[in-house]
Amino acid sequence: MAQFLSSVFHKIYFVETTIKTTLQEIKGIFNIIAPNELKNRFIKKAEEKAIADFESLIGEQLPNDFRQFLLNNDFKILLEGNYDCLTLEGVQSYWESYKEEVNEGIYDGRVERVIDAGFTNWDSKKIKQVWWSSKWVPFAVDSCGNMKCIDLDPGELGSKYQILSIERQDGQGPYVSQYTSFLNFLEKYLSCLKNKQYRVTEDGIIEMDSDIKPSK
Repeated sequence: MAQFLSSVFHKIYFVETTIKTTLQEIKGIFNIIAPNELKNRFIKKAEEKAIADFESLIGEQLPNDFRQFLLNNDFKILLEGNYDCLTLEGVQSYWESYKEEVNEGIYDGRVERVIDAGFTNWDSKKIKQVWWSSKWVPFAVDSCGNMKCIDLDPGELGSKYQILSIERQDGQGPYVSQYTSFLNFLEKYLSCLKNKQYRVTEDGIIEMDSDIKPSK
């Protein structure tokens, strides 16, 4: 038992340290190439009680990597595709909005229509065959309401905490991404920054683009 508890503690500590280090590196790069953006996109860190309250609301614990991100991040990161990372308040707001819309039947029949249109979103059995699940936790959103989510209730061949893309605008349904965890997603973002896979706009905003050829 003692060995098991030690292993669990080590894993938790490792994730916390890795998230903190990753965030420091991201902010360090922004401080060099887009310092104004770093100042203009300040957000408040989440508090433990607020996270616990949200977990109670959704009936699930958040993965530790995302929990540590919320506790330690004070910068509204602009992700690839002009997705803004959300504060905890934003996470809850979008989650509640989608849950209400599902309960009102707004998305009834969409799964069937998407399948009839020839899309194979659910063929891999990695995600549940639904348009939206209350076990999907949004962490980033674009101007059209499309979202990146953490999947707390995957399909039979999926993995818990995998990252999903929710295409609200074009109505094509949810997709499983290549990322198996939030930390995996965040580390890929940092890797693109380090490899200069981004462009800086005239307004001093960094737009990450993984299609840009890596350059050290």
